[in-house]
Amino acid sequence: MKKTLLKATMAAFATLLCGGAAIGALYASGADVPSAPAKAEAEAADATATWDYADTDIMAATMALSGSSEAGTVACKEANGIVMTVVPNGATFRDNGGNIQVRKGAEFRLPVISTEDVVTVAGYPNYSYFSISGGDEQNGTVTYKAKWADVQRGYVSVVSTNDNNYYYSLAVDQKAPKSLLNLDKAPATATFTFGLGTEKQTAEFDQPDYFLSSKVTYGSGLVLDGTDNKSNNQTWFNPTSKQSSANETNAVRFLIQPKHGLKFMPTKVSFKTTRYGTDGGALDVAWESADGKTVSLATGVKPQRDNATPNVTECAYDITGATSEEGACGLVVYIYSLDNGKHVGFSDIVIEGTVTGEEKEVPMLASFTANGENYNVDDVFEPNGDIYEGTIEIAAAGNMISATNPVTDIQTIAGDAGTPVYAGDNDKCDVTIPVSLADITINYVLHFVRKPYYAVSYFDTDGSAMGSQQVEKDAAIEAFAIDYSTAKADAGYKVRGWFLTPTGGTKATVADVITGPVSLYAYATPVEEASTHLKYEFDLTSPTFYPEDHEAFNTENGYFHDTTHGWAFREGDVVTLLVGPKATVAIGICRYGQGSPEMVVTDPDGKELATLPGKSADEIDGEVVAFDYEGQPGLVTLTMHADSELYIHNVKITNTTEVTYTRDGQWFYVTPGDAQSLLDAIDAISAYNTERDAARAYLFVPDGKYDLKDKVLTNIYGHNISIIGQSMEGTLIVNEPHYTTEGINTTATLMNTGTNLYLQDLTIKNALDYYATIGNQQVGGRAVAFWDKGLNTACKNVELDSHQDTYYSNNIDGRYYWENCNIHGTVDFFCGEGTMVFADGIITVEPRNADGKGECTLTAPSTKAGDEYGYVFLNNKIVNKAASYNYGRAWQNEPRCAYINTTVTDSKLSSGRWTANGMTVVAKEFVEYNTTDESGKVVSPSTHVVTFVKGESNTMETILTAEQAAKYTVDQIFPEWRPDRLTAQADAPVCKTENGTITWSPVDGAIGYAVFADDKLEAIVEGTSHAAATNGVYTIRSINAMGGMGEAAPADASGIIAVVADAEVIATTYYNVQGQRVDATYRGIVIRVDTLADGKTVTSKVVK
Repeated sequence: MKKTLLKATMAAFATLLCGGAAIGALYASGADVPSAPAKAEAEAADATATWDYADTDIMAATMALSGSSEAGTVACKEANGIVMTVVPNGATFRDNGGNIQVRKGAEFRLPVISTEDVVTVAGYPNYSYFSISGGDEQNGTVTYKAKWADVQRGYVSVVSTNDNNYYYSLAVDQKAPKSLLNLDKAPATATFTFGLGTEKQTAEFDQPDYFLSSKVTYGSGLVLDGTDNKSNNQTWFNPTSKQSSANETNAVRFLIQPKHGLKFMPTKVSFKTTRYGTDGGALDVAWESADGKTVSLATGVKPQRDNATPNVTECAYDITGATSEEGACGLVVYIYSLDNGKHVGFSDIVIEGTVTGEEKEVPMLASFTANGENYNVDDVFEPNGDIYEGTIEIAAAGNMISATNPVTDIQTIAGDAGTPVYAGDNDKCDVTIPVSLADITINYVLHFVRKPYYAVSYFDTDGSAMGSQQVEKDAAIEAFAIDYSTAKADAGYKVRGWFLTPTGGTKATVADVITGPVSLYAYATPVEEASTHLKYEFDLTSPTFYPEDHEAFNTENGYFHDTTHGWAFREGDVVTLLVGPKATVAIGICRYGQGSPEMVVTDPDGKELATLPGKSADEIDGEVVAFDYEGQPGLVTLTMHADSELYIHNVKITNTTEVTYTRDGQWFYVTPGDAQSLLDAIDAISAYNTERDAARAYLFVPDGKYDLKDKVLTNIYGHNISIIGQSMEGTLIVNEPHYTTEGINTTATLMNTGTNLYLQDLTIKNALDYYATIGNQQVGGRAVAFWDKGLNTACKNVELDSHQDTYYSNNIDGRYYWENCNIHGTVDFFCGEGTMVFADGIITVEPRNADGKGECTLTAPSTKAGDEYGYVFLNNKIVNKAASYNYGRAWQNEPRCAYINTTVTDSKLSSGRWTANGMTVVAKEFVEYNTTDESGKVVSPSTHVVTFVKGESNTMETILTAEQAAKYTVDQIFPEWRPDRLTAQADAPVCKTENGTITWSPVDGAIGYAVFADDKLEAIVEGTSHAAATNGVYTIRSINAMGGMGEAAPADASGIIAVVADAEVIATTYYNVQGQRVDATYRGIVIRVDTLADGKTVTSKVVK
């Protein structure tokens, strides 16, 4: 009936852990250990063993086993006698310089001696694929606490599951045995953060060795209803009906249980609470001891409402008169007088007190077998008061556990297992396994139930239901109940399959395993053709790119590598692309290919057209190469040539027989207000300038709204391109992705993968419904307006408008310069890599939430290790519309950020000034200097020391001295590039008009002149004269070398057509120096246009 694996004193065991992560900690002095030795003999101290692949000895020892079919051992860095066993299983390894590539199937065994031992695998982010002790595939850095099965065999198994798996290091922390506790009023604190809005939230203990478990329970009259909607990080409760007084159905308990033999005496409790959407609701608060006795702490408490300031009540109560007994005890809060549909939220429940007693040895179950399958206790049970409970589901075809089909091979770690008790029928059975040691018996209760069946529902392309089927939990679909080809498709469209969302994305397959109710949607896309004007874009970095769903992209080779590399191709692999009579094909390539791969392009007749590089330049990942095609419509072929693999990020086919833009030499012109013309022109100018040394090309975008609808990731992929709007206020490029698609890599209005891009006089807006996103409890509302993966980008008079992640700089070596710009946002709206200067501009902080509440965070930098500068803000104004804001938080790498000579318009900068907690790393250098209010008064403190934390800490003085701040100038930050010279505008010309011809003197630095008539571009000329084509209002703007158009100069006051001096003026209009119409109240330099009674006009320049 049972087998006792070890009988020993509790000094041989680490006792039960809180939260049920592990049942016990066994030291395997008597266990069978078939692999690498843990230690020669037990030691009294903890031990750490590390295998760091930056260590040449460890790398060499591991590489010596590459490709072997025999196991070998590798000593750890600490040289303490602990070794790792490497079982290559024929897989090869590669020294990747500080990390090791381990191909599929290789097993690394890290020795463990206790279920307290912790293994850490540090994989290369996004390029590590491994499983730990037979679990699911993992990626990145993973910590794992050893289980009983690991201790039995003596090691934790780490197996590579992919050929592209890279490890930085592996490590194990072995824990020494712990003695039984003997405590006398030892202080202890339990903290329920309680901000997840989910079931089974537990406490964190400052003395975890004292406690067995913790849990939250609530009465049948309450519903745990997620997290709050005001960013208070509280868990909500909603009553099923309004109740007039405290009772068991409206009680919430925050319970803690000391280990056997120990008793907890409370001294103080505290918590935060808020009422949401109501003035009703009250709380009674009490302490409940293990013997059921209570101490009332407060009655009729009415927390602050969510619309109050502050909107959180902090309750704290000292406790006297409580009893102290063994068992679960805790805080009880009764919620009453609250209407259904209204909420009370709680967070940060803190229980303080002391622990007294002598810890007892406890019985522990190890494993058992049911229906022929062996189960480890760690994987099944969780503590629930004095018992452990677990649920095991059995398929309909399986036999239900019963007295005649019993649980077998019951093993214990400590104590003896008694006779199991069975209670149930063919659909369910509860099995109680008592385990006893001395005077303590712990019941392990197993609930065997049938696996449920879940509905797989099918919906047509119009959203109408088509039918459903039932599939057992954990079973594959096996066959779709409805053929997707029977779904509706408009003319020219084709249904591509069953998808998990109505808008496509992940495609369902019959091999998909069902774990809950699933809705499948028929999804149709246009049938691609050899068009004269259509574009086709294929994102190969998306795991949801399916070649079979396309007519214009075909391949029988290659495979999806990952979201960074895209698709991988090898020598001889072929891709065919369907093109019209005239087309440009642009291919985004990866910088991480091996060697010097190439792509050979052939036309439909097999004639070679071009040979393209298959690897991007090192400084830009995703660089685009392109070729033009003209001939018979049909399939062009890409044949891959690579020593190893080449990677493709994306392919874009632009059929150009019909065009919507115009071109004159190096200038491309967009049709005013025509979004398709803008998109076509961006593609055309990018394809025109794919060479790194191409002469600069210019794209002019007239005033107007260019509504891209839900179009995202419009890529400017050429080099040395200038996109020039007519004015920042009048030229608007906007997209509006659906809020469910939010994401930093999925929503960008415009993106750049080229070098030396220049932008001027335009606004880029991402109109994703941010407040709807966060209101629907999504993780975030990330909507990028400009995603810059390029190098040497300069912007002048540019506005970016969004909320979260508005500007995303995404090149670790990138250099970016913004002058006289305005960027709007709420959270991390300056985020990313590279060195960026934002100078002489406006930072507009939008409300964090729709109700105006909440704190905003301006920046989230990720600076390359060793770089001196990161994000630098020079001479800017912060215009704040939020309840509060802070300067920024650390994201990745070694984040640096500096604010120099900043003007703030209010006092809403948070007292901490920065967010001290980093997202993934600790801040490297966050500083400011000479922050002033609008009157010029310095408001930055003389000193402000902050300890930044994330795993480690970094304490720094964040206020610079004048001497320290002196290094933050453009010429020192960018000594070779000097973007401030590129943005310098050419002076306005001095014009005169005679006989219908406008003439002006040459302007230093001007490469040409833009001639506007009635606020519309009439011509760009290189000379210094222009024959007027209309009787309109003419202005001239000098053009600098980057294409930027300077201040508008009017034709002289005599007008284009001669006028009579005393003629009657019947109307007057005004234009600013950018050529935009303004009203009579406008202040500054304006162009005044008088309309005379005879229809003629007179133009003059005035200062108002």
